[in-house]
Amino acid sequence: MTEGSSWSWAVSSPFSEYHSPDDLFVDVDIDYKADDVTVENFVRVLTGKHLPGEANKKKLNSHANGNVLVYMAGHGGDGFIKFQDQEEITTSEITDVFEEMRQSGRFNELLFVVDSCQAFTLCDDLARVPNVIGIGSSLRGENSYAHHTDFTLGVTVVDQFTRELLVFLDKNMTMPGPRDGTISDFVTNVDPKVILAHPGVTDKSSYRKTHEVPMKDFFRASSISAKAKVTQEEVHYPDLAEVIATQKNPN
Repeated sequence: MTEGSSWSWAVSSPFSEYHSPDDLFVDVDIDYKADDVTVENFVRVLTGKHLPGEANKKKLNSHANGNVLVYMAGHGGDGFIKFQDQEEITTSEITDVFEEMRQSGRFNELLFVVDSCQAFTLCDDLARVPNVIGIGSSLRGENSYAHHTDFTLGVTVVDQFTRELLVFLDKNMTMPGPRDGTISDFVTNVDPKVILAHPGVTDKSSYRKTHEVPMKDFFRASSISAKAKVTQEEVHYPDLAEVIATQKNPN
């Protein structure tokens, strides 16, 4: 989470034709990291129930007229997602949080995106909270895979589904011209053969349906300088088959 009430998004990813080797976290305050990334703090940020003396920049100062994006990526399973591999939050628990937010007037519309194994199971109960749209990278019984590994760092860099999202935003939000892709456009654009899973989406409780909601209502793109451009042909990044060969365990 970054300081301020509006979210911004910048592209610096190795799969994009707009790739910068610069560290995006330079001059960026990371409000929660390492041991601070807990279920308790996650819930406090969303519900606004902070401990006394909490810095304002670590709060989500949302309101009833604003939209909120909740994007979660990590290890998960049927009806849960993990935090630090030590604790987890379940489908019913996160739905209860969204309902509390709604009752407290903390959003107009909320987009919930999950990238994990069996991710869409976290959206099972969303129909009971008005004006929440849910997207999951994989259905029940399916895995979510990483796109490629940085062998220098020894870690995977980005998940396949998240990569597809960033490429979609890249094409529809950072290019000149009126190319405002909707949530429906994005989900139908994801090829199950590429991510080896089937993304799920639900808008049962939303007054606007996914074909009516531009992605820019929840994602904000920053401009990208010309000097940051390189083509994909300049650098080789392994495809998913190579990733599976080198990474034995899915997310």
